[in-house]
Amino acid sequence: MADLPTQCSDWWTLIQSAFDDVCAAHNGGRFAPLLEADLAGYVYHVILLRLGGDARCIHLDTRVLGVSGNEKYDLVVGTCVDTEERRQLALDKATADVPDQVRRFLKSKAALSVFRPAVRPDLVLEFKFFAAGFTPPQLREHQVQAVKDVAKTQALGGICDEGRGVVLFDDAGYVTPARESQLLEARGEDRNLRIYLFQRNSAQEMKWRTL
Repeated sequence: MADLPTQCSDWWTLIQSAFDDVCAAHNGGRFAPLLEADLAGYVYHVILLRLGGDARCIHLDTRVLGVSGNEKYDLVVGTCVDTEERRQLALDKATADVPDQVRRFLKSKAALSVFRPAVRPDLVLEFKFFAAGFTPPQLREHQVQAVKDVAKTQALGGICDEGRGVVLFDDAGYVTPARESQLLEARGEDRNLRIYLFQRNSAQEMKWRTL
């Protein structure tokens, strides 16, 4: 197995090299995404190739440790925390003020159904796809959802501050400078949150850049 990156900056280098492959495959007619799941899946595929097939730390559409509820993220890099470990973490954090019945529940087998597996994240990516052929209302809704993704990943600042990104694949020429400004305004001063934009250049080649 290939050695896994140990620093967040190394993961970003790997991710950006995967973006290069996405562009090359798209420009070469070997990648024709229809939905954002295709994009996330292709990035996942390229990362696995880089890591010699080692999928221990790469997860799609998954939960993140420290986020309540059943919120999921498109692509997460990090180690899995299983149900037993999550229960033990809850027990370790339990204070003397926690009622005895709660402690008994945490120690029971029934508690395992509450602590579903999650990922302790090093890096989290959300993807949005602006496809040629989408209607104007659909494209507008994807822009709205992209702004929401910025807020969603911003909320992870206390969990993986330097490992957050939103990836926009614009094959419709929809993300104009004015719409870029909406995304940058949503990000505000949070410069650790990366925003990547894939768009065609004047030669109609797909390229990526950061906002």
